[in-house]
Amino acid sequence: SLGIILLELCFDHRLEDHPVRKKSPPAGDVHSEAAFDLAAAIKWLQSVEDEAGEDYAAAVQWCFTGAVQTSKSWQADLIKNVV
Repeated sequence: SLGIILLELCFDHRLEDHPVRKKSPPAGDVHSEAAFDLAAAIKWLQSVEDEAGEDYAAAVQWCFTGAVQTSKSWQADLIKNVV
């Protein structure tokens, strides 16, 4: 997801290499893998503001929380909140 990519760019590390993600048990399927990735990313999100500032942190957070909107204006919302 875009949120994970923004995290990786912010910290110059892949999510797979993050200590929280490494502590996750081996996933048996794609859905479990995605759930573990999301849990680790949300934990990692807590450090973004200190690293890259409030605006960047808000953009990353929107990718995880605001992007679930089903409205037709999601593209405008993406530009407003992330770009």
